[in-house]
Amino acid sequence: MNKIEVTIVVPTFNRANSISDTIESLCNQTYPHEKYEIIISDDSTTDETYKLVNQLIQEKDNNIRYIHANSITKGPANARNVGIENASGKLIGFTDDDCIVSNDWVKKAVDVFDMSTKDISGLYGKVTTIGNCKSRYRISREVSVENDDGSYVTPNVFYKKDVLLDVGCFDVTQRYLEDIELGWRVENVGEILFCPSLKVNHKILCLSIKDYISRLKVIEYWVMMHSKHPNHIGKGKYIHKRMQSMRPLYIVSSFIAILSLIYSAHYAYLIVGMTLLLYSFQYVFFDQKVQKYPKRLLKFPVVYIVDLMKLYYSTKGSIKYKYFMMY
Repeated sequence: MNKIEVTIVVPTFNRANSISDTIESLCNQTYPHEKYEIIISDDSTTDETYKLVNQLIQEKDNNIRYIHANSITKGPANARNVGIENASGKLIGFTDDDCIVSNDWVKKAVDVFDMSTKDISGLYGKVTTIGNCKSRYRISREVSVENDDGSYVTPNVFYKKDVLLDVGCFDVTQRYLEDIELGWRVENVGEILFCPSLKVNHKILCLSIKDYISRLKVIEYWVMMHSKHPNHIGKGKYIHKRMQSMRPLYIVSSFIAILSLIYSAHYAYLIVGMTLLLYSFQYVFFDQKVQKYPKRLLKFPVVYIVDLMKLYYSTKGSIKYKYFMMY
């Protein structure tokens, strides 16, 4: 008789340097080991991940399975779907291969589902970024969830398996934001609760400047999501915060300033001054992450390039999906 009540799915791709810590935290749960399983879904890894996970499988008395998510479609969405298909539990939890979950993570999730007076479909909790990027040539990417912002990110979320199957699981056409998009679809069939006592630490990701710029294409996927779910515009706190960004205004203002200088307009210097002031107001005077003013001033060209790329991907997405959205 199957005793498995909960399945934890961890997609992985070349994370031999961190996945051992993730599995260790999942094995050290206060929830009975015979009642939950851990599925590591491998998205065509080429490093030592399989060797490390196989060693842990031999050492631990937990139910750990390693599955190769062999498919033409690559990415975490497909890897998670393979995990869902092979899950034995009625409740499925997701975390990432660079995360460390609290030792009562599974038990608290189960207790919330069992004790809830509502017929909830999902549950998500806090995510805290740990670590730092010491190299000046690296840009940190932080994943943080502190309150009920409607983000539903997969480092810390649980869903009922039957609900996931009903809504069609993760959309494999989305390379980014597939976890948030899934949450939006689940919301249509049932409530997703936020549980602040459900805690996960997410290791900081240190990106090269090239990789950081490349990841800005995520903006295009935001446009794609809203073209599919226009009813979510301004609905969630997470997306509402992103839509309030003034960055497109800064870029447009800078272009007007440049054109004004080229054509020697009388008001050119006024526009240039206003543009510089707008940038300085947000990125220099009030940037608490960079304490020394010389470094803040040097940050100006970096943020300008980032804002320019975001405007590019917003425009590209708006044309591609025929849905106007600026970030």
